[in-house]
Amino acid sequence: MMSQKPKKSSRQIEENFRASQGQHGELKLRFEVKDGKTIIADRFHKNTLKICKPFYLEKGTGRVRLTQIAIGGGIFRGDNLYQSYILGAGSKVLITSQSSTKVYKTPFGRSMQVANFRLAENSELEYISNSTIPFAESNFKSEMTIELSKGSKAIFTEIIAPGRCAREELFKYASYQSVVKAYWEGRLILWDNWQITPQSMDVSRLGFYEGFTHQGSVFVFSDSDSINQDLVIKIHEKLTEYPSIIAGVTVISNKKGVIVRMLGNRSMDLEEAIGIVWDEVRSKLIGLPKPNIRQY
Repeated sequence: MMSQKPKKSSRQIEENFRASQGQHGELKLRFEVKDGKTIIADRFHKNTLKICKPFYLEKGTGRVRLTQIAIGGGIFRGDNLYQSYILGAGSKVLITSQSSTKVYKTPFGRSMQVANFRLAENSELEYISNSTIPFAESNFKSEMTIELSKGSKAIFTEIIAPGRCAREELFKYASYQSVVKAYWEGRLILWDNWQITPQSMDVSRLGFYEGFTHQGSVFVFSDSDSINQDLVIKIHEKLTEYPSIIAGVTVISNKKGVIVRMLGNRSMDLEEAIGIVWDEVRSKLIGLPKPNIRQY
């Protein structure tokens, strides 16, 4: 008689899940200025993180554009992704993502993404990302650290979806945490830390999503005189043209930046609104309109 294998207990299954390791992806880039153009002076990538061939989108500015890509179709349980971007003095960089970031379910574990940015004097960085989609049962943490110097400028955007909307998978993820830390010449100017755990909180409440499903953010950092209340008013005026979203704009206390928060029900609505904010801020800080970065 053939013997049967003993059935694994739920504890054994959990231990097996914990024992298996995810991918450790790395992307490290260092930029410098050469002959009036920003170039990649040093590059390292490992496993899932890579970049497409960089090019110069806006001729005459020396600004380089590159697209970050993630091999494998998304972030899985146990994945740890690390990114490092170092901008030398005067370098100008525009970074976009290839597509939406999909965070798959992470039973008995968590996936994590860490990104560090260091900007030397008078450097400029634009980090324009597509939406992040946390699938049901996913547990994800994103941590971003930005170190700025005199005359440097940085613009970051993000959109967080509630899940796979087409499958009516709204707020079925376990946890989504986002931490943004910014330092101006070594001094902390912003520590933004929020976490949504839909299974243990009412996300429709006041102060959370308030009946909306998607969240968008724009972080702007600069010591320019353009960071003032007039810019806040101008952004508010622009966003009133989008009745499908609600938004708030805040100047960081030491006037080294602006934060814009938005709520809506579709990624495309937030993408359009973020584009308007990006265009307004870019024109004020850099003196150039938003470029066309359509990827499809």
